[in-house]
Amino acid sequence: MLSAEERAAFAAENADEEPRADPRLRLLGSYVAQSLRPAAGAWERCAGTAEAEQLLQAFLGGDAAEEPRPLLVVRPGPGGLAVRPGLDAGPESGPARAKGLYFLRTRAEPPGINSLRAAVLCGDLPAAPLEHLAILFSEIVIPVLANEKNHLDWPHMVCQDVKRHAHTLQCELQVILEQAKGRTLLPLPVDSEKLEFVDSESEPV
Repeated sequence: MLSAEERAAFAAENADEEPRADPRLRLLGSYVAQSLRPAAGAWERCAGTAEAEQLLQAFLGGDAAEEPRPLLVVRPGPGGLAVRPGLDAGPESGPARAKGLYFLRTRAEPPGINSLRAAVLCGDLPAAPLEHLAILFSEIVIPVLANEKNHLDWPHMVCQDVKRHAHTLQCELQVILEQAKGRTLLPLPVDSEKLEFVDSESEPV
């Protein structure tokens, strides 16, 4: 059996041999743990793979002055967590209706080792982003624009243009959502909710 001195020397030797982990990876891991609540050690195993290590180093290091800004998406995968360089799920698509987590570089300078807040934007990614956006649009954006008190100071042309673009985007979202379900939906014309049905037989001759 090893003595206390021998155990201490052995531990120190192993510590020297271990590669120094980037403290920023632990910061990213803390966000992943709080948001996705993966199994213990899932983030460490994910970040330790060659593919994820390359993506993480490219995201954390280097200059991000050119558009688009570096983006990382972490989602639950079949074997644990999966890191992707964008919103595309890739070959390791996770379970249905599983939310993800995104990290977006907001500054050209690399993030510091003590905090990511100044250079990285983090947020939850819904399991169904298009459905989430459609609900957000129909229940928040459209009602806000429909309230005339919210744009009293806007020029009339600007107000009409914003409403037209909002209606176009809402229609496109509905069409895409129905196409994803295997159904065809034709976009409604602007101000279609104001149209009234008129029976041709009741019209005066």
